[in-house]
Amino acid sequence: MNLDLETRLSRAAQVLDEHIERPATAPGYVAPVPRPSRRRPLLVSVGVFGCVMLAAAVMLARGNDDQQRTITPGQAGPAGSEGWTTLPDAPISKRAQGLVVSTGDGVFVWGGYDDNNKSDGAYLDMTTSVWRKLPSAPLAGNRGDAVGVWTGREVVVLNGINDVHAAAFDPVAFTWRELPAPPLANAANAMNRAFFLDGAVIVIGVASESEGNAPSQVARLDLATTQWSIAANPPLQVGSFFQAAAAGDEIVIVGLRPNMKDECGSIILAYRPSTNTWREIAGGPAAERLSPVVVWTGSELFVGGGRLCSQLIDSSASADLLDLATGQWRHAPDAPIGFETSLRYADLWTGRSVATINRDGTPLLFNPATNQWHAGIPSANGGLSSESTPLAWAGGSIVVWSGDRGDSKGCCNPITGGEAYTPPPGF
Repeated sequence: MNLDLETRLSRAAQVLDEHIERPATAPGYVAPVPRPSRRRPLLVSVGVFGCVMLAAAVMLARGNDDQQRTITPGQAGPAGSEGWTTLPDAPISKRAQGLVVSTGDGVFVWGGYDDNNKSDGAYLDMTTSVWRKLPSAPLAGNRGDAVGVWTGREVVVLNGINDVHAAAFDPVAFTWRELPAPPLANAANAMNRAFFLDGAVIVIGVASESEGNAPSQVARLDLATTQWSIAANPPLQVGSFFQAAAAGDEIVIVGLRPNMKDECGSIILAYRPSTNTWREIAGGPAAERLSPVVVWTGSELFVGGGRLCSQLIDSSASADLLDLATGQWRHAPDAPIGFETSLRYADLWTGRSVATINRDGTPLLFNPATNQWHAGIPSANGGLSSESTPLAWAGGSIVVWSGDRGDSKGCCNPITGGEAYTPPPGF
């Protein structure tokens, strides 16, 4: 029998619901298994919560695409202090499920969905506070979600289903170059992650919008030769919306166990591109978590928040750190609030702290050197979606541009505009 991705994810959600056995009256409950990726413009289907998915907003009229815009002060205090700054208006419309990539001193935005799929983008130079609209990209025009990674010189972007395209954007020359098509079934941002290690782009995926079980897929792009190769598949399968981080010379995945009906929790796998080999890592405290924040700190793997199998209704405030060389875990102090990952996107490392934005708009940071947490000033832009709001660390700030409000109607209810949060000293 043919089963598309939404049907399979919906069934997986039903299995998880049976496992949770949550009280019917639990206030504010959000299911750990998120809504599936939007597959096409104006998609209407029955999702995880049985609600109809409708496009929720109309594209706003914008000024001249080439107009340069300047920053408007928001809640920021004196220079160098903690606070939020309102971003200038972008030359593209708001969108959910778009790709957002930091280049260090700038923010690259491409694709996404609103009333239809988006195939345009823009670049914000954080040093000048000026947006520029991107030239037309040699990418699939019928798919808004994408995956991408900064290589230090270009942003490599992949998108498409069953006809995956790849291209690289140079923010200095402000030009695209088309790359060979990768040997992948899809490049949807709910099911794939892209990394840059040792001069190569590594794309890891776990699902396909085709019949049968969700296949794993791993591909490697050698940037020196622009040649793709198929890499080894992981020894175990995990579900969509997995978390992952580049950790030294490995890529570490924290994903749902393959049979959630019988076993709650996550498994940890590590891929070493230099040897094209995988290893399974003892899950420790991560084995009892769902949808945790996963960040590489430069010396340890941070795994925290999400939902504990023993208490699935509320977000967890606990966290642990793993030394990948020794396999030893250490427990961190509890955070001041419960927190969860942004499911489609990676959480952040500021150079000092693990950083995320909670769904109520509160920045949350943990400095592993001092073992200190900081819950920052909430965003004036309101609550964010834990599924569809991308974050970027650029110019010394956490940048949030557009994304999804995350209401129960599904994709899409995009946020207008954006903000940048500057952490306090020490974070």
